Amino acid sequence: LPLPLPLPLPLPLRSYFQCMLLDPGTVPDRWHHAVLLCPDRDKYKLCRKCGLYKPPRSHFDSITRRLVLNMDHFCPWMVNCIGFYNRKFFVLFLFWTTLACLQYIIATVARVGLQFGEILMSSHTGGKTTLRFMAFVVDAALGVAVGCFLSFHAKLVLYNQTTIESETLDFDVGGWRNVTSVMGPNPWLWLLPLYGRGPTGDGVHWPRRRGP
Repeated sequence: LPLPLPLPLPLPLRSYFQCMLLDPGTVPDRWHHAVLLCPDRDKYKLCRKCGLYKPPRSHFDSITRRLVLNMDHFCPWMVNCIGFYNRKFFVLFLFWTTLACLQYIIATVARVGLQFGEILMSSHTGGKTTLRFMAFVVDAALGVAVGCFLSFHAKLVLYNQTTIESETLDFDVGGWRNVTSVMGPNPWLWLLPLYGRGPTGDGVHWPRRRGP
């Protein structure tokens, strides 16, 4: 039986390389120098490791050795830190990878159906079918794992949180503004691995939630 065709590979692949190659963002020199001249600069924390003042939601990444805007985490699979400018592509990589795995599972089950067991146990079955069955199992496990990861990060985007800030709602300013601060202002580009105008804001100034 022929293998089902996957979703267009450019979508997850472009998302992956965009996330890996795009700078997540660091403290702008102009902002740092403006804080130095500000009389009430004590309201900003000074990073002891890099000597820069820390904008809200920025954190020092010990792997890349720099202060990252809106840092989420360092991803070893991307060999990059996930931050303000490349977070959209990390989410899209999870999204398109999950869909690709799901498409493969549905297409395989629809083609083979409940005959999987009979084919596997048949004495006439070659090694190629066994390998395809093993690929199906690995793909299903990968789809479940990445899908769970996707649901977690989708929730973080919806509430304007990061992995580091998953316990606070201080920056939850409403669904639309939360999503655009990661995915950008154009909803037609949300599911496409295109930068467009980038995320809304500058990664330095963050409106806070009003009220309880």
